[in-house]
Amino acid sequence: MSHAGAAASTSTAGSIPFTRAGNSRAGTASRGGSNPCAISNPFKALNDDTWLHNRPEKDVYKLQLDAHRLRLDDEYKFRGDVSECPAQEFHDLLIKAERRRGGKILPAWCNQTKRQECERAARQDLGIDGCFMLEKSDVVEEYGGDSMMPMQLRMLAEEILGKPLMPGQTGKAVRKMMMATERGEGVSSVFSMR
Repeated sequence: MSHAGAAASTSTAGSIPFTRAGNSRAGTASRGGSNPCAISNPFKALNDDTWLHNRPEKDVYKLQLDAHRLRLDDEYKFRGDVSECPAQEFHDLLIKAERRRGGKILPAWCNQTKRQECERAARQDLGIDGCFMLEKSDVVEEYGGDSMMPMQLRMLAEEILGKPLMPGQTGKAVRKMMMATERGEGVSSVFSMR
């Protein structure tokens, strides 16, 4: 992908739709909208490698793709990296998700056939390479104004890839702080000196 291609459309138009019917997990986003992929205690679920579990297949596909697309944008913005083959990198991300921690990150139904379906859906819904970059603001808008969704997608990509966006700066400390907030402990108690 050329530098000009890297700055190409980051619009979510044409993205894989959420499964809305019968989605009992749908919650209220942190800024007022409705995030159809919201789950309770998402940071604990990320920590426990269950964040993608108990979701409809289309949502699992979309979340993995959006994590990849946001990572492409972050790598371009923060490191100046331009992907030469985003579709291949998406394929590699899906393979890594299958292998990471013995496949624990993915739901039990995920297999090679489902991975191929995910890649096919990305190609059909998003164009030839299926991997236009996705900006943080687009993620917030796409997920009903949920300002925490970009952080969750970034943490998912980091866990699957096994490496932080910026060397030496993992999301583990932030995830622990967010888990404490989910438990009602608040930020101040996380930093208290005991």
